[in-house]
Amino acid sequence: MARHTERNNIVHRCQQPTRCAECEVRRRALFRGVPEAQLNWMQEYRHAQFDTPARHELFREGETAEYLYTLHAGWAIIYKTVSNGKRQIMRFALSGDFLGFQADLAARMGYGVTTLTPCRLCAFPRSRMSEMLEANARVAMRLAEMNARYMAICQTHLLCTGRKPAKERLAFLFLELHQRLRQLHGGDDSDGVEFPLAQEEIGDAIGLTNVHVSRTLQELKQDGLVRMAGKRLYILDQQRMRQLAEFDPSVIAESGYI
Repeated sequence: MARHTERNNIVHRCQQPTRCAECEVRRRALFRGVPEAQLNWMQEYRHAQFDTPARHELFREGETAEYLYTLHAGWAIIYKTVSNGKRQIMRFALSGDFLGFQADLAARMGYGVTTLTPCRLCAFPRSRMSEMLEANARVAMRLAEMNARYMAICQTHLLCTGRKPAKERLAFLFLELHQRLRQLHGGDDSDGVEFPLAQEEIGDAIGLTNVHVSRTLQELKQDGLVRMAGKRLYILDQQRMRQLAEFDPSVIAESGYI
């Protein structure tokens, strides 16, 4: 389902798409920093805004793709498939993230992207991406900045997966997503944060089996560090969690990630 057509009965084109000048996610998305006077011109590059269901494949590895996307709302996963057929989740995409960009825009996709929850996406034709970047240096710099930060968080996950025990890996993932969601939506620790991940997605992100994820999660709960209820995650002791995971908040700080 890499391409959206009018015959696609599970992907719906928004009849009243959000205008870029009124977009609540622009401050953390690709067009951050673009003067408001230029937003109408930049919006001409957007093909449409789409609503998709959960578990919808935006890109498949090895296929060409018609669009790149800003994730306006929802969660998605960026993954690669290894030789034994298992999936390795590289990172989780949240509101404001840009999906589908790679060094060679004409090449087949080197990774896959699947929605985890129902999502709203702003679609930009891949064929016009180079034109858009050449026309506006602010957007080109913002894209380079965003991809450098995506790389930084992927490198941190690689270190966790390769060198840290299971409990530390899980604690780091929880803290990363918790902080990113706090930056997006505000609130305090008593509210918890949205957490739609199943044990399968957690395991695919940190290199553990479902059984190992379940056992490790129980350990964190018994230690009084986390609570999960109603698809929400509660960090009960930030200081102890950060010490356990060796988590540096500056890696994902507002000034350094979003």
